[in-house]
Amino acid sequence: MEITKLSIRYGATVAVIVALIMLFGVLSLTRLPLQLLPNVSLPQITIFNNWRSAAPEEVEEAIVQPQEEMLQNNPGLESVISSTSRGQGQVSLNYRLGTDMQDALLAVINRLN
Repeated sequence: MEITKLSIRYGATVAVIVALIMLFGVLSLTRLPLQLLPNVSLPQITIFNNWRSAAPEEVEEAIVQPQEEMLQNNPGLESVISSTSRGQGQVSLNYRLGTDMQDALLAVINRLN
């Protein structure tokens, strides 16, 4: 109860102390080298396929779909995204954070061979 009585009696002093503490807190917060959102790149392996003058349907049927089927069960794989256009195809393999990408790359190479 003594602290309550003193803070009521000296309200202006308590307000100045609180304002100073807030000021020092804001100053120290602005000067901290703190990064709230670090740059995190998701692990990804992308396979590019070229087949000169082939229609997108041919690239998809002959190259992209078989690759997708072969690579679907890689450990740590989250999603497979593919796209095709005239004369080229692309398969992107997105992995979970923390996946050893050297092992994943070796698994992709082995499956494609």
